[in-house]
Amino acid sequence: SGTDLYKKNISILNIVPGGNKSYRIEVQKLFNLVEESEPAAETIVQGIIENPSGTNLSSYLNDSLIIVFNGAVQKKLFAQAFGSAVELNAFDISEEIYTMFPKLTGMSLLKMREISKDSRYSDIPSGEIDILRNLFLAFVYKKNQQITKGYDNILDLVTLGSIADMMPLKNENRIIVKHGLKNIQKTENTGLHDLMLKQKLLDKPLSTSDIAWNITPVINATGRMGVPEKAAELLFCTDRTNIRNLTDEVLSLNKERKKLGEKNWDSLKGSAERSFQEMNSSLVFTGGKNVPRGITGILSARFASYFSVPAIIYTVLEDRIVGSVRSLRNYPIMNMLAFCGELFTDFGGHDFAGGFSMPKGNLVQLKEKLGEYLVNHKIARAEERIPEVDAELPSGFMTNEIFKTVNQLSPYGEGNPPLVFLSRKLKIKTLEIVGQKKIGHVKMTLQSGDQSWPAIFWNASEKIEGEIKPGAEVDVIFRVGHNFYQNNYIPQLIVLDMSIYKK
Repeated sequence: SGTDLYKKNISILNIVPGGNKSYRIEVQKLFNLVEESEPAAETIVQGIIENPSGTNLSSYLNDSLIIVFNGAVQKKLFAQAFGSAVELNAFDISEEIYTMFPKLTGMSLLKMREISKDSRYSDIPSGEIDILRNLFLAFVYKKNQQITKGYDNILDLVTLGSIADMMPLKNENRIIVKHGLKNIQKTENTGLHDLMLKQKLLDKPLSTSDIAWNITPVINATGRMGVPEKAAELLFCTDRTNIRNLTDEVLSLNKERKKLGEKNWDSLKGSAERSFQEMNSSLVFTGGKNVPRGITGILSARFASYFSVPAIIYTVLEDRIVGSVRSLRNYPIMNMLAFCGELFTDFGGHDFAGGFSMPKGNLVQLKEKLGEYLVNHKIARAEERIPEVDAELPSGFMTNEIFKTVNQLSPYGEGNPPLVFLSRKLKIKTLEIVGQKKIGHVKMTLQSGDQSWPAIFWNASEKIEGEIKPGAEVDVIFRVGHNFYQNNYIPQLIVLDMSIYKK
C-alpha cells in the first residue's frame, strides 16, 4: 500500500462558528484515500447537544482517524459546541502543510479557498472542507511518494482504454490521458510499440485523435472479427518474431473489417433508405442474416450519421436476432428500447448507443412496435448546426500563441471538445480541391494581417463555389491543428464553416 493509511477510515473535519452561538460542523469521510460519500454537515447550537453521538455526524466520526487544520482552534470550537465533557481527538496537519508548501504559510482555509483554482473554475464552488480534503491528500501523496510509483508502466494501456471507451476527458481522466499520451511513446509493451511503429506514430507528439484513428480501431477489430484473443496475445507477447506476425495479423483483420463494412454498407443502403421512408424519416431499421455480428455497431453508427436519425442494424443468427442501436446527440434511444422491451431477451446500453437480442420470431413485431413508438415520439432529423464558438480572435490575436492556449487545455475528446474560434475578414490567398468534386476536401492558405495560415476544409468541395475563391475575404469558424513533418510542427486551421465577409 505504501502507507499505514491503507484500509483506514479517515474523517476530514472542519468547524466554522456561526451566529447565535451556533457552529457548523462539516465532515468528509475517506477510505483508502477515496471519498466514500458527499461531505456531511450539521449545525450545532451551544448547550443543546453534549456529545457528537447525538448528531447525524456520529457515523462519520466513529472508528476514524480525524484530520483537522489548525487543531488548537478546532478543539476550542468543538468544546464550545459540545461542552468540555468530550474532547476532540484529532491529527492537525497545518504545520506540516506550511512546511511542505511554504507559500501557504499562515493562510487559513478560507484564504486558500479564495486563491484556489478549483474554487475559481469549478462548476460547483469549493467549501473549506473541500480545500482541507485536497490539502490532506496532497500532504499524503507528497509524504508517501511510493503510493504513486509504478503506475507509469501501465498508463499506456489505461490511456488506450480511456480513449477506446470514450471516457469523458475531465478531472482525473484528463490528467491520466495527458500523462499517458507522453508515456505511450516510450511504452515497454513490445506489442503496442510494434503496432505504433507500423502505424507511423513513433517519434511524434501524439493526440487522442492519433490513438482513436490509428490504434484503438485496430485492436477493436479483432473482437469485431470474432478473434479478440489476437489483440490480447499482441499486448501480452514478448517474443519479437511472434509480435511482428501478430501485428500484421491484427492490421490485416482491421482491413478486412473495413472491407466488410463497405460491402455491407453498399448492400444495406437501399433497404436503409426504404426503412427511413417507412419510419416517417425518423429511424433506420434494417439488417439480415448476411450481416456479420461484429460490424452491426459500426454500421448503425454510420447510418445514424448519414441519415441524421437513430439507426438499428440487426443480424439473424441461428438461434436469435442480435441488433445494435446508435443515435446522434439530439435523441436518446433507451426509452425506445424499453418500450419494445417485452420482445427482447435482453437489452442495454446508454442514451446514444445500445444493443439487444431477441427470438427470431419477434422481428415483425419489433418493427411494428417501433412504428407505434414513433407515432407518439416523433424523432426530428438532426439539422446541420453552426459550431458553437468558444472565442472570437481579432486579427492581432491570430498568432502562434494560439497553440499554447490550445495545448494547455488538451487532451481533447469526449466531454472536453476542442476549442472552436471565429476570425473575420481573412483573405483567401490560395484554394484547391483535393479529391472528387462532390466529396473532395478544400486546401487553402488564409491570410490574417502579415501572417498566412494553411487551412483544410474537409468534405467541403460542394460548399466552395461562387464568391469563395482566391482573393475573397471570408469569416471563418475553425479549430487549431497541425501537421507533423520532418520533426516540425506545421500549424494548420481546421475549417468548420466559412462565409463571405460582409461589411
